[in-house]
Amino acid sequence: MHNQRITSDTVIEMDQVLPSTMPNRCKIELLLQTSLNETEESWTTTSRQYIEQLDSPELSLEKIAELLKCKRFITQRLARIFFAYTNHDEVIENLNKCQIGKLMHVLNGTMEVRALVLFKAICNNNNHADYLTNAKLQEFFQQYFKDLKILDENRRHEAVQILLEKFHLDQKSRIDFEEYYSVVSNNPVFLKCLPQFTVNSSQIVNPRSNQSSEGTRKCRYNRLVLLARICGLLLNFNCSFIIALMLRQTIVFIRSHRLLRKLIPVDDHIDFHRVVGRFIAILSTLHTIAHIANFANTKEYSLATHIFTTTTNSGWIGGFAPLSGVVLLLILLAMVICSLKWIRSSGHFQIFYWSHLLYLPFYVFLILHARDFWKWIVGPLSIFLLEKLYSIYTRYTRGKGRTHIDSVTIDQSKAISLTIHRPKNFTFKPGDYISINLSRVAFYEFHPFTISSAPEETDFIRVHIADNGDWTKKVHQHFKGMSDEEAREHQIEIYRGNIDSQETYPNGPYSEYYRMHDTDNERTGKRESVIIKGPYSSCARYVFDSKHVVLIGAGIGVTPYASILSSLMAQFRGTHFVRRNNSHVYYISDGFNENRKLQKFDFIWLNRDFENFEWFLNLLRRFEQEQDNYLALHPNEKRFLDIHLYCTDPQLASNVDNAPLELVRKICAPVARRDIYTGLKSRTNFGRPSWEKIFNKFISLENASTADDVSVFFCGRSIIGEAIKRQCEEFQFRYYEEKF
Repeated sequence: MHNQRITSDTVIEMDQVLPSTMPNRCKIELLLQTSLNETEESWTTTSRQYIEQLDSPELSLEKIAELLKCKRFITQRLARIFFAYTNHDEVIENLNKCQIGKLMHVLNGTMEVRALVLFKAICNNNNHADYLTNAKLQEFFQQYFKDLKILDENRRHEAVQILLEKFHLDQKSRIDFEEYYSVVSNNPVFLKCLPQFTVNSSQIVNPRSNQSSEGTRKCRYNRLVLLARICGLLLNFNCSFIIALMLRQTIVFIRSHRLLRKLIPVDDHIDFHRVVGRFIAILSTLHTIAHIANFANTKEYSLATHIFTTTTNSGWIGGFAPLSGVVLLLILLAMVICSLKWIRSSGHFQIFYWSHLLYLPFYVFLILHARDFWKWIVGPLSIFLLEKLYSIYTRYTRGKGRTHIDSVTIDQSKAISLTIHRPKNFTFKPGDYISINLSRVAFYEFHPFTISSAPEETDFIRVHIADNGDWTKKVHQHFKGMSDEEAREHQIEIYRGNIDSQETYPNGPYSEYYRMHDTDNERTGKRESVIIKGPYSSCARYVFDSKHVVLIGAGIGVTPYASILSSLMAQFRGTHFVRRNNSHVYYISDGFNENRKLQKFDFIWLNRDFENFEWFLNLLRRFEQEQDNYLALHPNEKRFLDIHLYCTDPQLASNVDNAPLELVRKICAPVARRDIYTGLKSRTNFGRPSWEKIFNKFISLENASTADDVSVFFCGRSIIGEAIKRQCEEFQFRYYEEKF
């Protein structure tokens, strides 16, 4: 391009024309003015093309500095040097196309011109008699080093001192251009660096492509902001809606009104709660990613400053939005992980329970995070807080939630039943559940259990607890390890059931409760306290609104149906007999189901082994016997209850080893008129039931129901429920599933 030596051909030609005594400053000034006065035709092709591509007639100095890849303060100094015609202190903010072209043409000029331009830029003065001073050199490079992070303060100071020495400014206060020019022209390092003080085609940023990239960046920015805001609006709705799905007292009210429960699908509120929770997690992730990408695109602050400080003043409360977003994301992550199915179903319910209490700080931070969220949450949150206050009031009020345990029954299987003194003002429906707290087991923990006793049994509430979790194991250990002396001290009767006995409890299944409560006022001392929250409703409340009900329980999932069977037994007794005389029962009803919509009842119970059947066999025996006595006196009446028991233990499947046992069962059953395993007249089936065959019998036999009459209720493992639900859809039966 140009020789690196100052003694170029241009200087030789200039020396031939100009007097030899003329100072270098004057000669180079003439060259500079000549370059500034040249027409566009003399400009380089690159400069002309660049100027032609500019869409705007004027550009700001900041934009020019960005396009030419030059620091803004240098661009500002050059503009003032070349184009401040009246006053060198004149402030110039914009340059037109012609001025931009002249600036590029000058910077593409000879080495001599570039040396003068650099001198003027350092001096920051257009005066021909100016000098380069110690202060001006330091000021220039200190400003230049200001945005460079590759040099620390000590190295910057060291570099400036070396430059001062090179230009003899460590010994002098100032030098003129001639001395400056002499140093530059005789120093190989300066000569090597001076060509970089130019604008070449490889450095120039195409203005249209830059505008395009700027537009692309702004478009991307707008898209990110739009995505974040859309997710934010959806989060406002879903974070308030998820509370509405867990308003338990409101759900009880809806279930109590047939019209409301048809309009509002409250039976799926737990599943819907989980779906909305997952949706909140997805929206929060997208919302966070969009904001982080947006922060990364801004140049004013670093990403860490945006996220972890309040410097950017983002949000409606003191710039707290990004930082509160980080806290919200951490809380949500903890809640999502701790609510995974493998944690809830592996016996670690307390992890799920305690982590879900993080909803309290979550909503506090969410109100601080989002400007308009309070408008969405005020309704559901107000109802939720009212329900909580009501729950706290009833929980610790005698006659409502504070009570004690009367007796404990430890079955041979991994189940234990607690008979709890029923508070005076405690009312519930068959199939309802409660949350109980045993302070001597775990002071703060509440765990949900279905009530297995009937509402008509006014003196007590019974719950069955399977030994399949940390807390439930503690309950089992607490009562199994309780000594007789400790039981007497806390006035608890402890019984052990036996599957072979006709009566699990002494003097009948209910006699000991009546005996205890008849003398309750005479008993004093320290009770085994229990606190009750609830009751809370379930879909089992719809049983008495159906014509043909099929109750299917798997394992401990039978407990809500035990309450229903007990209630039916109590209602049957209260409606259909007057008194017992020795072994005779005298009925006054002409029909078993008069004035009742429920006409047929099939009870199906699946258990892996026979020990689990002991939980409610006495109840089934009594109901079976009661029905037989009634039908014997009323032969024209239909059977109301059919019992179907299935033992799914693979060791008891049909094979060579079990053939003798099956032979004994089939021979003995007709003679004994009862099943040898359970003592029921209904036979025990082995293996998994064929739902298709069972359901087909409901609608194909004589006096069978229509598909519209049948309602199937299930409580147990979800994998079994899915198979039953598929068959219900094929047979067009209504399907309800208990979910906790």
